Amino acid sequence: MRGIIICLMLVILSNVGWQRTVRGQEKQRQRNIIFIQADDLGYGDLGCYGQKIIKTPNLDKFASEGVKFTNYHAACSVCSPSRGGLLQGKHTGHSRIRTNQGRPPNPALRAEDITIARVLQNGGYQTGMVGKWGLGDLGSTGSPEKHGFDYVFTFDPIASADPYYPEHMVRIQSGETQTVTFPKATYGQDILTIEAKEFIDREKERPFFLYLAYLIPHAPYEIPSNQPYDKEPLTEEEKNYAAMITYLDKDFGELMQQLKDEGLFENTVVFFTSDNGPEAASIFQSEGPFNPDNVKRTLYQGGLEVPFLVHLQGSSAKVVNDLFAGYDFFKTAAEIAGIPQAELPPGLDGVSMLPGITGEGQQSEHPFLYWEFPVKNSNLLTKAVRIGPWKAIQVTSRRRRRLKEVSFALYNLDQDITERTDIASLHPDIAQRIRKIMTEEHVDPVN
Repeated sequence: MRGIIICLMLVILSNVGWQRTVRGQEKQRQRNIIFIQADDLGYGDLGCYGQKIIKTPNLDKFASEGVKFTNYHAACSVCSPSRGGLLQGKHTGHSRIRTNQGRPPNPALRAEDITIARVLQNGGYQTGMVGKWGLGDLGSTGSPEKHGFDYVFTFDPIASADPYYPEHMVRIQSGETQTVTFPKATYGQDILTIEAKEFIDREKERPFFLYLAYLIPHAPYEIPSNQPYDKEPLTEEEKNYAAMITYLDKDFGELMQQLKDEGLFENTVVFFTSDNGPEAASIFQSEGPFNPDNVKRTLYQGGLEVPFLVHLQGSSAKVVNDLFAGYDFFKTAAEIAGIPQAELPPGLDGVSMLPGITGEGQQSEHPFLYWEFPVKNSNLLTKAVRIGPWKAIQVTSRRRRRLKEVSFALYNLDQDITERTDIASLHPDIAQRIRKIMTEEHVDPVN
C-alpha cells in the first residue's frame, strides 16, 4: 500500500511539473508586439505604395518580406482621435477623444477608459510608450502611465517649443516622473529611436509591447541634413520632407536589425503605419491615388487611408486587400498575446486582423467602417461610412441638441477613387442605409 501511495505521489508531482513546463513554454511563445506610427505619412509616401522619388529601402524590403495592406484606414484623419481609436479599439463615434489636442488642458482619457496597453499589461507584458501621446496632458486622467504603460518617454508640451529639437522630455517609470534635458542641437527623432532601442534591450527577456509614436514627417519640416536630396531640383521644404521620410526609414531599418541581432525578430510582431494622411498634396503625390484636395483633417480617403505593414513570422510576401481600420489593432494585439475574448472590455468596434495576416482561420469582415470629426470652430460634425466600395460623407449641424443634415454625398470607390462624383440620387436605398448607420453609431461623448 505504501508503494502504491509513493507511486501516485510521483505521478502527481510529475504531472504538476509537466503543467509548469507547458505553462512556461506558453509564456515563451508569447510574441513581442511593436507598433510603430509615423505622423502625417501619406499612402503614397513609401516606395512599396508607389513612391518614385523618396527612398525608403528598409520599409520596402519589410513590405516585400511581410504583409502589406492596401485597404487600411486610420481611426481618424488627425492625430489625437486617431491614436485614441487605435488604443481604445473604438471608432470615433464611441471613443473618448474626438478632437485634436491643442494647449492644456486638453480632452483626456478618463480613468475608467481601457487601452490595449492595459490589457497586455494585465496579460503579463512589459509595456512601453515612446514619443507622441496626445490623449491627455501629463498628470491628467489621460496621462499615459495611468493607461497601462509601465514605461513612458514623451514630450513635455510646456517645455518643448520645438519638438524636433526638444529642450526637455519626460520619463515616467515606477511611479516617478523625471525631466530629461538635451543639448540644444539634439534631433528629436534620434532621441526617440535611442529610447526605443534601450527599451527593447532592457525588456528582451520577457514579453513586451512597445508603442513607438514618431513625429516624422509632421510639419515643420526640419532635419539636420536634407541629403540625399540636397542636389535634387526641389524646394528646400520638399528636400527636407523627403529627407525626413528617408531618415525615418533608416531608423526603422536599425530597429529591425537590432531585433535580428538580439534574436527577437522571429518572435516579434511588428506593425508600421501612419496616424492619418498627409498634411497636403505635394510633388511627391503623398496622397497616393486619392483626391489631392482632400487629405489630412478630412474624412475623404486621402485623409484616412494610410500605409500598413506587418511582420509576423510565417507570414511573408502577402498583400491583404480586406477593409480594416485603426481600431482593429486592439483585438489583433489581444489575439496575438493570447488574451481570452472574455477578458476584453465590452463595446469594442474592431475585429482581429490576425486571420488576414496569417492566412489561417476565418477573417471577420466589417459590416461597415465609421468615422466622425467635428469641424473646428463651428457646430458642424462630419461623418463618414464605408461599406465595401460604397463611401458616404455627411455634414451635420447641431441645433437644439439634435444633429441636422447639411449635406450628404455617396461615392463608389471602385469607379471613383477620388470621390468627386456624388451618386446618392442614383442609389437612394444605399444612401438611406448609410444614413441609418450614421445616426446609430454616433454617441455623444461623456465629459
